[in-house]
Amino acid sequence: MKSQISQLIKGIESRTRLTTNPQYSVTLLGLQKFRVLLIYVARSILEWRLLRKAHQCTKKIRGTCRNKDALIIAGGPSTNRLNIENVLAAQSSGNLDVFVLNWFPLSDLAQKIVPDFFCLSDPITKPGSQSVFKGKRSEEIWHYLESQPRIKLILPHNWMKYTKSIKNKVEIWIDDRELVGWSRSNSVLKPRGYASVTAHKTIASAVFMGYRTIYLIGLDNSLFKFVEVDEENQIIEKPAHSYDDVNSVDIRRQHLYPKGMQSLLYNYSLVFVDLKRSFKAANIFNIDKSSLTDAFPKIDSEFIDQDL
Repeated sequence: MKSQISQLIKGIESRTRLTTNPQYSVTLLGLQKFRVLLIYVARSILEWRLLRKAHQCTKKIRGTCRNKDALIIAGGPSTNRLNIENVLAAQSSGNLDVFVLNWFPLSDLAQKIVPDFFCLSDPITKPGSQSVFKGKRSEEIWHYLESQPRIKLILPHNWMKYTKSIKNKVEIWIDDRELVGWSRSNSVLKPRGYASVTAHKTIASAVFMGYRTIYLIGLDNSLFKFVEVDEENQIIEKPAHSYDDVNSVDIRRQHLYPKGMQSLLYNYSLVFVDLKRSFKAANIFNIDKSSLTDAFPKIDSEFIDQDL
């Protein structure tokens, strides 16, 4: 029975993605919202034990970091402007916790900064995955984490089934059910009111932990500027993340955007919508003044090298 429900969920997901532009169709928009609700109900039933356990573990960390600041380092190229010396000084003094995500271990920055928290949620980065992304193997992430046992993890609740292969302490198990279009919640103890973006889950975790101030860097959201369309109208994403290097490969994205550029740009627009809908905390600041992300106030910071 469970396998049949799982297959049903996958089928609905592939046919009525939220990232599909409804093109003024009330019917399609209604189907998309119904899809979200149906999957939410199914996951709530199938995963109730994992959810209860995840909530019990995560509640303990709520509001425990009120006397310090957080720096969230996402994957955008603006991270190259970080003032490493000032970040390390604030971190070592106990006044700052550093959060990273996704492919951070493959960046040059990983040789200079050891983060306090590491957020993962993309399926290709789960424990035991043999996935290759831009020529890089996801297992390298877990090798890095095993070499840095003091790093604490932030993971989706349904990854609890991989607990035996996770060596680092998991600080937060995020409730990874989704209610986009029905909710604006950013609580890690409730279904998400925003789409599944790891950077946004990292912000939600920092908000939940109650940091005095949350600084953002690398949340450039400029990836669409590095997209090309070839002679066959195939969408190609060029390397543009902070961890990309000369060995990074182009990615063909047509399978994600079957209707071409209008699908891609619509999808990117939802990223900006989610940030404004679900993250209105007054203590979140973007320290990259050239970032396209306009959901948070932009400020000068000692953590940015003004000469770069």
